[in-house]
Amino acid sequence: MMAVAAVFLPLAAAVLAALTARRAPPVFAGIAATTMTALALAASLVVLAGLGDEPTRVTLATWIAVDGLHLDWSLRLDPLSALMLVVVNAISALVHLYAIGYMAEDPHRPRFFAFLSLFTFSMLLLVSADNFLQLFCGWEGVGLSSYLLIGFWYERATANAAAIKAFLMNRIGDVGLVLALAAIALTFDSLTFDAVFDAAGSTSATLLGLPALEVIGVLLLVGAMGKSAQIGLHTWLADAMEGPTPVSALLHAATMVTAGVFLVARCAPLYAGAPVALDLVAAVGAATALFAATIALAQTDIKRVVAWSTCSQLGYMFLAAGVAVPAAALFHLFTHAFFKALLFLGAGAVIHALAHEQDLRRMGGLARRMPLTCAAMVIGSLALSGLPPFAGFWSKDVILESAYAAHGPVAMTGFWMGLAAAFLTGLYSWRLVFLVFAGEARAPAGVVAAAHEPGWSMRFPVLVLAVAACVAGWWAHDLAAADAPFWRGLFAVTHHADVPAWVPVAPAVAGAAGLLAAWLLYLARPDLRARFAARTSAARAFLASGWRFDALYDSAAVRPIRRLGAFLGVSVDRGLIDRHGPEGIGRAALAGAVRVQFLQTGQLHHYALVVVIGAVLFAAWNLLIGGLW
Repeated sequence: MMAVAAVFLPLAAAVLAALTARRAPPVFAGIAATTMTALALAASLVVLAGLGDEPTRVTLATWIAVDGLHLDWSLRLDPLSALMLVVVNAISALVHLYAIGYMAEDPHRPRFFAFLSLFTFSMLLLVSADNFLQLFCGWEGVGLSSYLLIGFWYERATANAAAIKAFLMNRIGDVGLVLALAAIALTFDSLTFDAVFDAAGSTSATLLGLPALEVIGVLLLVGAMGKSAQIGLHTWLADAMEGPTPVSALLHAATMVTAGVFLVARCAPLYAGAPVALDLVAAVGAATALFAATIALAQTDIKRVVAWSTCSQLGYMFLAAGVAVPAAALFHLFTHAFFKALLFLGAGAVIHALAHEQDLRRMGGLARRMPLTCAAMVIGSLALSGLPPFAGFWSKDVILESAYAAHGPVAMTGFWMGLAAAFLTGLYSWRLVFLVFAGEARAPAGVVAAAHEPGWSMRFPVLVLAVAACVAGWWAHDLAAADAPFWRGLFAVTHHADVPAWVPVAPAVAGAAGLLAAWLLYLARPDLRARFAARTSAARAFLASGWRFDALYDSAAVRPIRRLGAFLGVSVDRGLIDRHGPEGIGRAALAGAVRVQFLQTGQLHHYALVVVIGAVLFAAWNLLIGGLW
């Protein structure tokens, strides 16, 4: 019963907000949705506390029962799904509460909370699935909900474009997932997790002349890359910031972008027999971690800096999964949810205080006006930079240590790329803090004078997340290190004896070096930054454009497809089909009818004459043909 409540209460909240939109005061939707999501969190905690060593399932109904295929609609309860239920509901409840204050002036609040709760339910459906087809339903629900939320302010052309872009980019990844499901069904003759995972260790099947597990692993990776914005299918992520800030926090912290990490972690038994696919996961993750960190350095929009940091941190999670330590990926997913939600909600408080200003170049000096928000952002940045004892330190350390211990060429390259990304993370995260809160105010005097801390509905979630960003890492680390099989199996905290002593501390040192570099460039010696910026303007423009991926896709795919569409529309549709197809035949028939209408005179003797002539011609024809034969 508690599992059902944990999953379906957000759906009930979405339905309630939609049905009462016209009858109740606008604030009712926010309060009702927040209350029901908080109750779902309480139910999730009960589920987590009562979970045993073996997975259990709650069967709701028989879904598909045909020859050769039987699927129940069930909720799977194991350490992975129970953890995700708690994380998703916890972050969602705090975001719902925050949104009550943030969206207070928006006239469409009921619609917003309906979409937000639907988004939460879709993610819960995904993580609680007991088979691949049920997972796919949640997967597509997350894609649809994200489209609705990113484009919530549909009056803005940029929001509409961002929503469509996110939807289409995710559909590209979804093609890989659909093909993976087909390959799984073909290989294992089942779509239930237990049946597939039990058979994965002994299968020697092939697809297209290749090992089936390798093919499935690569296809699953394509699907995961779309949702988790890995390099190549990442271009939608920063544009998704067009949605309201609470959407950005929920989307980036605990829901949509972590779906790909969850998929790879859930399918670890399949990847155990696919070493090539596993190396590809690690390579994609390491490349994304470094690539996204370089882009974050050049962003001037406060939300886009945090968004690109999400992309980079997701790369770390893929790196951990790719070196066959999915538990380390889950550990970082757990800690990242808290400090990333904290950074987004802190950024939202700054935007709210500065009359919706998002440009870092027009901020500064806010530490005196917003000391609480400043402290929260500092804590979030310490956690993001991987500095002890904050949350990110514990999980990032495990990932890079595991990569080093794997010793393979891909893993070792991933380690050095991850270490470089750790330095850049410290640099861009503290660049944001210094530009927003330190120095002199660069916003208009009137805006600065009016800046203040947000109300308690926005302040309380930030405080809760700040505490979590401080303690979540060592709390989970100690639980896993203690004699607790549940947590030890969920979070990897094993330190490898065969790695040099400098490896475990290297991520924190790199993050601290990035902090010092940011302090030098943005506080101590701004003249150095000015000279450096003057010499690297082209590089900064390249990074600010996201390595010109959008321009590449535009020239390689978008414009050719548009030209093809224009050609088909003008030459084929209107020129060929309309002119010579059904419409052309109709026009020809009409023109022919006009030409022969003179035969219809209405005079009986004319018609009799035509009949006689026709009969004579017919008789002559028959006589002629008969004579020839």
